Amino acid sequence: MKSLSLIIRIGFLNTVYSMITHGFIPAAAQSDSLPVSAQPYGIEEIRIIGQKSNGLFPQVARMVTVIQQEEIAAAPVQSIQDLLEYIASVDIRQRGLNGVQADLTIRGGSFDHAMVLINGTVLSDPQTGHFNLDIPVDIDAVQRIEILNGPAARVYGAGAFTGAINIIVKPGNENYCKGLLTAGRYGYNRLAFTGSLKTGRVNNLLAVAHSGSSGYTDNTDFSVENIYYTGQFFSQASALKLQAGYQQKNFGANGFYSPRYPDQFEQNNTTLLSLDFKTGSKFVFQSDSYWRRKQDHYMLQRDNPEFYQNYHRNQSVGSQVTGQFTAGKIVSLTGLDLHYDDIISTSIGLDNPHPVKIRNEDSLYYTKQYNRTTLSLFQEYGLNNGKFSITAGYMVNWNSDNTAKLSFFPGIDLRYSFTDAVSTFISINRTVRFPSFTDLFYNDPSHQGNLSLEPDRMISAEGGLHAEWPFLITSAALYTSSGKDIIDWLWSFETNRYSPVNLDRISMFGIELQADIPLAKAIGPHSPVQDIRLGYNFLNVHKSLSDSLSKYYNLKHKFTFSIRHKIIARVHAMWTICYQDRMGSYIQYREADSQYFSSPYKPFVLLDGNITWEAGNFMVFIEASNLLNTRYVDAGSVFQPGRWIRAGIKARFEIKPKSSEGNQ
Repeated sequence: MKSLSLIIRIGFLNTVYSMITHGFIPAAAQSDSLPVSAQPYGIEEIRIIGQKSNGLFPQVARMVTVIQQEEIAAAPVQSIQDLLEYIASVDIRQRGLNGVQADLTIRGGSFDHAMVLINGTVLSDPQTGHFNLDIPVDIDAVQRIEILNGPAARVYGAGAFTGAINIIVKPGNENYCKGLLTAGRYGYNRLAFTGSLKTGRVNNLLAVAHSGSSGYTDNTDFSVENIYYTGQFFSQASALKLQAGYQQKNFGANGFYSPRYPDQFEQNNTTLLSLDFKTGSKFVFQSDSYWRRKQDHYMLQRDNPEFYQNYHRNQSVGSQVTGQFTAGKIVSLTGLDLHYDDIISTSIGLDNPHPVKIRNEDSLYYTKQYNRTTLSLFQEYGLNNGKFSITAGYMVNWNSDNTAKLSFFPGIDLRYSFTDAVSTFISINRTVRFPSFTDLFYNDPSHQGNLSLEPDRMISAEGGLHAEWPFLITSAALYTSSGKDIIDWLWSFETNRYSPVNLDRISMFGIELQADIPLAKAIGPHSPVQDIRLGYNFLNVHKSLSDSLSKYYNLKHKFTFSIRHKIIARVHAMWTICYQDRMGSYIQYREADSQYFSSPYKPFVLLDGNITWEAGNFMVFIEASNLLNTRYVDAGSVFQPGRWIRAGIKARFEIKPKSSEGNQ
């Protein structure tokens, strides 16, 4: 596909378990949901995306897409970013493949409008959304990915302006170790190791990975290292979870941010640490705390850093407490969320009266600094009365950048089931997003920030249908949004720079369609075709741009198709097709006369595929992206690689505990 997903409306967790039993959600998801009263329980992911209440409210009346573990393992990709390309409702604008750098947009927003979480912990970057997909865990350690389409401010806060993506890592409740070795064109190489160990009441998972390439054209080489650990401890009625991740990334950024400079280079690293605690059954108390830090060194000319370079170090510290009470068919939840963001930099922020020396640099200092604090109060109430359910809630937000005015995010979701197989839903939500640090301050030869920016504001509504039969699972939705003061970066041919402004108005109308034909489940395991999936997204965006040129244009049409099938015994294949048609134009630079000019985006088709052979503990595979060798642009003026062939081997070995007594 490029729609590898199931669309689900998630309800009471016993309802979810019923769905699992009947095959709606693959069995691999069972360990991610908690029975309402079962003890002990795990929290490797206790929040079902789409609502604040840990999946215990009535069914979520929203379009929620889930990529399951089986689909992740079968996809012809090497990174989470490439996998997300296969979702019709998601726009991934890549500057090079394999997770080097990519922008995530959902339903007509910008790359700053979609929130990214890992196991429910916020990973989004306050400096710029360009860093939101710097995820410090390898794709082989991911159990599933949940995608909430549409505003989610009342669920996750102001950063989830047009949607949210939650990456769920495997819980470490098995005993195994596995490894992967991949090599391919353009000097591509990838090594990955994952170990899982359950000891008594403690689950452990460690994932380490490296990937790199010499580049598909000048200055597109990259190197990415990830290390991630999660540990979970259970008592009879409580659960404690620790996760820690680190990523180091270096890459040649050929024209990434300006077509005039093909020799840009970037070095950055991401550190994440979080601790979650949950206890109770009828009354559930939960606390989540996290710390995230990002360090970035950017050079406009790789071999001449003194020409122009900047250093940034930002961090986010946050904590949230919630109390949830269930009384019959009614669930209520109240909580507080406090988080603090700051940055020290050579180019972002206000003058720092106490410059900070940059580590490993003899005479360079962070001369700028800025910080802000956000405090949120949220409440949510749900009622499930058989065929009909309603969830209503709000979040009140105070931000130190806008102390004179509170932000209020209300929302309501309604669902009605005509039969056991067919249901309909309606959702209305208001959302707000505050400018990033880059929006406010950033300044280089091609960009100029704007300290006068107002927060983005938008009201959205959607309605849709969902149907599930043994031979077909399908969903459809119509959505519309109206925005005010939406921040967009506009190009000026007078200054040859991009600068952010608040648009007077923006309106969006869209259609989402997805269908899954699970032939292996409908016909049986002997079916030569396991499944066929299709997705289509139409989006029409009207911006008050006048004669200006936006830096970020949305997809108007995106169609995805995938098929998984057997070739012979133990040999399987998967093929995906994606058609994309983007609105607007991008800026190019002509060196001969030192002139900038605009070029319209052109539609393109991508074909990916892989073939795998399994034998015992080993699996051998060969895969290729862009088999048609299409020449296309995803973001700005950065042309993407052509046909890219890779091959590799995976191995998995079970670990037998010394004694099963400790695991009872």
